[in-house]
Amino acid sequence: MSAGADDRLETDGCKRNSAALTIRLARPDDEDRILAWRNDPFIVARTTTQRQIDAKEHRLWYRAALNDARRRIQIIEVAGQPAGSLRFDKIEEGTCIISVCLTEAFTGHGYGPQAISQASVEVIRDWNVDVIACVRADNLAGAKAFFRAGYQETMGRSYCPPDHRIFVLSLSNVSEIDVR
Repeated sequence: MSAGADDRLETDGCKRNSAALTIRLARPDDEDRILAWRNDPFIVARTTTQRQIDAKEHRLWYRAALNDARRRIQIIEVAGQPAGSLRFDKIEEGTCIISVCLTEAFTGHGYGPQAISQASVEVIRDWNVDVIACVRADNLAGAKAFFRAGYQETMGRSYCPPDHRIFVLSLSNVSEIDVR
């Protein structure tokens, strides 16, 4: 799932050259990198729990998650450099939750919306699901990224904790998103 030199992503009026952005499945050797990202203060401040994860807890979770058919963990790379991760958790038939971790050095350049859109469209088509994003109410950059990725804010889903905004991307919206 990597973008070619002529690939473009056009979402909500945002057009970016996605030639430098690639998304690949996570591998066992990504375990330490994902833990380091997850425990980075920049990321922790934007998570639902706002706590760091213990290495042993992460190791057990990560190894199980890689082998769970209801989960997809992906690595975002920009010009070959690891930049963050995406995780999709199928919580019930027809619905999954997305979690995104983009390191501070790669924020503010449009890579988040590109990666979110590209990976979400693939998951929607592969799993025939709606993708739900739970974004902390005070995470304005996160909300903007999902909006730019083609997600629509909704009030009708109860999958998210209190004090979170809820965004959804569904199969009916995918035709509006151009990921070439």
